Amino acid sequence: IEPQFFAEMLEKTGLPESFSRDQHNPKKWSEIKIALTEKFRSKTRDEWAKIFEGSDACVTGIYDIHEAPNHPHNESRGTYLNVNDTLQPAPAPRFSRSNCDVPASPSSEGADTNDVLTDFGFSEKEIGALEQAGALT
Repeated sequence: IEPQFFAEMLEKTGLPESFSRDQHNPKKWSEIKIALTEKFRSKTRDEWAKIFEGSDACVTGIYDIHEAPNHPHNESRGTYLNVNDTLQPAPAPRFSRSNCDVPASPSSEGADTNDVLTDFGFSEKEIGALEQAGALT
């Protein structure tokens, strides 16, 4: 990454400034990787997120599918939509002079099975046999 972002990450983590000089030296990458790994393991994700909040260090927490919609950044940007009680990503990218349609709710489970099987070349008779065998439940 750009030197100023890397330098800020080193400053925020308390790692040696000398790593900045070695950022593009492949012979030093293993040493830097080990130091970064040990340092980041020393605190929780949320502790690091607070340390790096508002900085230009290009460091952020990694949030799971249940946490991401509730992250303040995603909430403020409207990154997720609730469509008929189904949370899903909002259309992207969004531009100031155009509006995206709200996505439709996903189909119910199994609603598209016959269409998909037909698209893959299954005949009605074959699909019926699969249904009879209980393979499509």
